[in-house]
Amino acid sequence: IIFVGHALAGGALLAAANLLLKSEGARRAWLWALLGGHLAGWAVLLEYQAVAPLLALCVWVVASRAGRRTFVGFAAGAGAAAGLFMAIHYAMYGHPLKTGHFFLMTAHNRVGQSGGFLGVDGFHFGSLGDHLFDTYMGLGPMMPWVLLGLCIGIPVMMRLRLGSLPLPMSRALACMPLLSLLFVASLGNWRVMNGWSIGPRYL
Repeated sequence: IIFVGHALAGGALLAAANLLLKSEGARRAWLWALLGGHLAGWAVLLEYQAVAPLLALCVWVVASRAGRRTFVGFAAGAGAAAGLFMAIHYAMYGHPLKTGHFFLMTAHNRVGQSGGFLGVDGFHFGSLGDHLFDTYMGLGPMMPWVLLGLCIGIPVMMRLRLGSLPLPMSRALACMPLLSLLFVASLGNWRVMNGWSIGPRYL
């Protein structure tokens, strides 16, 4: 379940970024961008929270000098994935934009996660602290090597060109985990775990 949700969504975003880089200066830029946009859209289908790091890729597409063909290809690919997302959610939940948060197994989970946007109701310093340092759910106690890697890697990626990776894309990739952290730190009921009954990750 964890693989289908979080890890595969992250992999889809990284693969999408790679395809977008291939679109720069390519003969068929729109095709690479189309595939990249579609994979990026699939990331959200696999894990709703991927909508946060996906914003970094969207900003790269809009702000980069990749060109109109890349923009149109990305929008078409992502649009196709969004159409699939809405069709599946209409079949499962009766509305194209209604998510599984309304169909959680337990009542307190439904109440805690159905408010706001995907459970987001504003930034919480307590949530940020728990996600980083809490012994039950914190990144530091559970995976200190990942936290150390973030602390070292993100400042480097924000200011240096790494190998063949252009600086704008390096910055977009560095922003992805920060946007994910911002998302989870904005959840209203962040200590409520599990409780899912049906949802995209079970497909």
